[in-house]
Amino acid sequence: MPVKRAFSTLVAAVLASAMAAPFADARAAESQPQSTSRLAQIYGRLPLVLDAAISPDGSKLVLAETQGSTAIARVVDIDTLKTLVALKQNVGQTLRSVDWADDGLAIGLVSVTVPTAQLENSGWRIKGNRRMHEFFRAAAIDVETKRSVLLLDEIDSAWAQSNLARVIAPIEGDPGFGRMIARVEPQSTAALGLYRVNLRTGRGRILKRFPGKTAQIVFDERGAPIARSALVDLAENTWETRAIAGDDERVIGAGRNEFGRPPPFVGKFPDGRLGQILTDGPRGTARLVALDLKTGENAPIWAVDGFDVDDAIRDPWTGRIVGARWTDSLAPRQVFFDTELKAAAE
Repeated sequence: MPVKRAFSTLVAAVLASAMAAPFADARAAESQPQSTSRLAQIYGRLPLVLDAAISPDGSKLVLAETQGSTAIARVVDIDTLKTLVALKQNVGQTLRSVDWADDGLAIGLVSVTVPTAQLENSGWRIKGNRRMHEFFRAAAIDVETKRSVLLLDEIDSAWAQSNLARVIAPIEGDPGFGRMIARVEPQSTAALGLYRVNLRTGRGRILKRFPGKTAQIVFDERGAPIARSALVDLAENTWETRAIAGDDERVIGAGRNEFGRPPPFVGKFPDGRLGQILTDGPRGTARLVALDLKTGENAPIWAVDGFDVDDAIRDPWTGRIVGARWTDSLAPRQVFFDTELKAAAE
């Protein structure tokens, strides 16, 4: 999963109740004790569980569940089945999914719907004729303090940022902090800032800036950028991929397609190469390749004749690619490259 500054004056009054804090204490809503069944029954006996994730140390389970019209982020001790934290979402927000940043910090993905007129008045240019737009934000849930906070809520027009649903964590050698990407100004063409974010306070500072045409950035385990893709010429529909080493960048790939979108990065392989989904075969189907950052060479990894590879399958904590998934004419399919995972799947 593998993710904040002051609202503009115009929108703050309208969205204050919706975005002031992502969740409120839900202990008052507790009406039934936890079941004494084991972990499998936590998943199986709760019909209103939207999402669930186990902490890295295997001791806790975070659940996105609903009670009536209210969504609750709940953290449960797996051994005792005791509820450690139960926080209700605020009015105007929708809890979409849950995950973990580390053993003591869960991440909730929340969304809020905003009228188009408010976006345009705050400086964002909106395409199309939709009257409402939904935006996604990441909130950190501290198990110890039982408090939650929206991340990077102090940046200008944070609610309208398209990247603030993604948190890069944990960061090797930087416990309690994550990395996030956001526009440095409330404009869709503004430069992208790489922020170091305190996951307990939600506040962050810029570590590096990238050009506004940057489409995607890949990081290593220490939170350092190692590659990015960018749009080059919108009229010609061209793109390029760049390898990053400190302050130095070099082009290692370029191309043109119908929409000018760079091929998406989908994770890292165990040998350090980057996974990309390329659509450049003779039949125009998407395939999974491994990009060597030193040479720029793309090695084919997985392709299915006549069908598109949709995505890579990644280890949720290391981000390493362990398989691929696609949909054929009958049903969704997947393959694992790891021998043990392949045996377990069979």
